Amino acid sequence: MAFTGVKKILLSKYRWQTPKLLARCTSSAVKVSETPKYTPIYKFSYIRGVSMINRLKFYQTGLSIFAPPLTLILHKLNWVNSDVAFATLGIALSGCTFLYSLGYITNNLVGIMYVNNAKSDLKIAYVDFWGHRKDIVVPIKDNVPSSEISASHTDSVYWKFKNLSTPLAFKISTKFGNVLDKEMFCKIFSKDVY
Repeated sequence: MAFTGVKKILLSKYRWQTPKLLARCTSSAVKVSETPKYTPIYKFSYIRGVSMINRLKFYQTGLSIFAPPLTLILHKLNWVNSDVAFATLGIALSGCTFLYSLGYITNNLVGIMYVNNAKSDLKIAYVDFWGHRKDIVVPIKDNVPSSEISASHTDSVYWKFKNLSTPLAFKISTKFGNVLDKEMFCKIFSKDVY
């Protein structure tokens, strides 16, 4: 049996939970073998930094909600002068403006793209507005040609990709990202993109 090593570890450390853990290990192994295999064709190495910036928005918003009113209350109590209250308000507003505009630019930025072995589906892992990874599988035949997508001022950094199966417009940066399988990438997208 393939799970003899796992069974020994589970029996030695987790005797009281062994039946539950063994059932989880064997059932998940069956599910893994049934899932289709995907090969990566594109990877954006800086996606973790982009995700952290998008998550920082959430914390900056919380700080911006609580800090300015607190400093205004402290100003009314004559504990801080008005310069501190207005500086806190200015920092909070400018920080939120900067992070939300940067988040708008990096919204739906693709981190990794995979193609299944049948070359029929494209699995896209992208970052949403709040910095969380989202995975979506779309059929390759529903790709919108790049000639039908309008040009943008950000095309020098990334280009947009649309699929008819989803209303989202994904952003792919071939300038800073790595195309792992150039031949397959050019089959899926037009050659003028790469």
